[in-house]
Order: sequence, then C-alpha cells, then structure tokens
Amino acid sequence: MALFRLLGGYPPERLLVVSYPTTNWRETITGLPAVEYRRLQYKIPRWIWNRFNPLWPVVMSCYIRIYRTAAIEAIGNFNPEAVLTVTHGYLWILAASIAQKRRIPLHVICHDDWSHMQTQSQPMWARPFVRTICNDILRRVIGKAASRLCVSPTMAELYTREVGAPCELLYPSRGEESPRAKVRLPRPGRTTLVIAYAGMIHHAATADALAAVADVLRPLGGCLQIYSPDSADTLRQLALKKPNIYHQGFLAFAGAMGEKVARTADALIITASFEERNRRDVSTLFPSKMADYTAIGLPILIWGPVYSSAARWAMENPGAAVLVTSNEADALREAFLKLGDAKYVASIAAAGMAAGSRDFGVSNVRRRFAAVITRHL
Repeated sequence: MALFRLLGGYPPERLLVVSYPTTNWRETITGLPAVEYRRLQYKIPRWIWNRFNPLWPVVMSCYIRIYRTAAIEAIGNFNPEAVLTVTHGYLWILAASIAQKRRIPLHVICHDDWSHMQTQSQPMWARPFVRTICNDILRRVIGKAASRLCVSPTMAELYTREVGAPCELLYPSRGEESPRAKVRLPRPGRTTLVIAYAGMIHHAATADALAAVADVLRPLGGCLQIYSPDSADTLRQLALKKPNIYHQGFLAFAGAMGEKVARTADALIITASFEERNRRDVSTLFPSKMADYTAIGLPILIWGPVYSSAARWAMENPGAAVLVTSNEADALREAFLKLGDAKYVASIAAAGMAAGSRDFGVSNVRRRFAAVITRHL
C-alpha cells in the first residue's frame, strides 16, 4: 500500500514492478494502473526455517541471492535508471545487488525495522545475537544506497547512527482513494461516546490496549468500534469480545471506510505499547493509519508512551491530537471526558486535519520523494 500510494502519480511507462505475489491477504490487491508487474516468487526452505535453526534469517539473506538470475530475467529489456525497494522480506537484498551490478542508484524505503521483524521467532537466548547479525546485514546493504527513506523521525535518527549514513524522513502518504480531507463534527444529539479503531491488530499489545480502552469506556456508557479485516473469531481469541466492543468489518476502499467511520464515531484512537520490550518498535514504526485518520477529520486520541512515534508526531503538532502518555486508566478516562466539549473537539479535528494534509497529503509526500530521486540522477 505504501508504494501504491507513493507511485500512484508516476508515469506508468517509466515503472516496472518486480514483486513477490501476495497470497495471504483477504482482499484482492490492485496494482498501479497501466504499470507492468512481473512476479518473482521465492520460498524459504524448511532446512532454513525451522525451530532448530535460530540463524535462519542470516542463512536466508545468503540463500536469496540464488534468485538474482531470475530477478534479472524478470526485468528483461526494461532499462531502469534507478532501483526502488522496501526493506521487507528478502527481495530488497536482490534489489541492492541488481542496482550495484547495473551501477544505478538504489533508493531504500525503511517502513518496518527489518532486523527486529525477522528475529521475533528466535528463542530469547539467541535473539540478541541473531539480531546483531541482521543489523549488520541491513547496515552493509542499505549503507551503499543513494538514499534511505524512513517512516518516522526516530527511525531516521536511529538508522543514521546505526548505518553510518544519512537517513531521511518520508511519512506515509494518503492516496487518491483516501477520504476527502475535511472536518467532520461529531454526531449531533449523541448520547454515548463512540470511539473507533481502524486497521489490523498485529500484536497482542494492541489487543490488550483496545480491551483496556473498552473497559475505560464502559462506565462512561461509551463503546469501541473496531473496523478490521480480522474476523470476529480472531477478536474473540484476542479477548476483544466485550459488551461494548462492536466488530464493524472492514472496507478495502479507504474513502468509503472514512465516510462510514465519520457517520458512526465521535473520535478515532491510536494506541502504542507501554511495555519496555516493545520500545524500539513503537518509537521507530509509524502508524500508517494516521494518514487516513487525519483526513477523516474527527478528533484523534493517541494513547502511548512519550517516546512512541505517534506521541512524537502529536507533540510536534500541538493541538492536532488528544495525547495521553500515561498508562493509567484515569488519564485515559479524563481524555474521554474532554471529548464532550464541542469546541475542543472541533479545534482538535481541524488542527489534526491541517497537520495531516501537510505531512501525509499525497502531493506533498510525492513531491518530497521526487526531490530525493532527482537529486541522485
């Protein structure tokens, strides 16, 4: 989705996408219009990925190179002037290799913390060691890139230190399919407070936070609406089956989703884990839903530690969100009570929409990206 939105306005005849076919997504993935896609599928053999091999990401980083010939064949007679990749999975390692072989610039988007994502299944005794090696692989590969674009300011700062080369900030982008940015005031004559969460529930920490939100809302007569592709059974397994939690399903088209949320909710929520073990994640990863949240035009409540990327965005944009950096239920309750003030709500919604349009507006993000690319032609 990040590349789909970023490259949506790029001349299609100047693009070729070599990608791994998505097989585990519930919705059909629509490609960029008029852009040619060539699929390159790879497998992680069982002799590499198994519970007896904690070094499997390291081995896979070497093994993926046997697909370089297939990648070159997939490119065929297309003559690229630059290579763009995202540090997800392992094709980015091939992308770097091809850019080096062709002596053209490599541009890397760091959306997730690759070293951390690839080392979540290791036993605790092996994880620090494997992660150190993966960090070294990441550093050596992207250190040679022409540019490194990071999804949050903290990631850009951290990677600059770890990689030893400048990394730049490029926030997630809205897209043409995003909600039309405007302030949508809370429902007139409301009698209950309705908080909405939209997106995947990737981690147990997110589920725990949403359960806590529902618990705080319940004595206030409020409810939590969850718009997620996760099934009702999955929410039940995550302990999100509560009387005041409503599973609203999910609409793949962000604009339709935004309109539906705006009609039924009074505010949107973003959570970040307070657990120390998740500190690197919440400080470096940026909630891409913020791009569409700020377009919906309802007030946004951010509940997370002061070092989280979402909290940092709120602090750098005073008044653009309701920020709660305490893990105490009373602090969250006070924030919910403030949402009863119509003038306060309208002010937060307007400031959030303005800051979001500046940071995540599709034309602004594409302009920043184009400036980086043209700088290295």
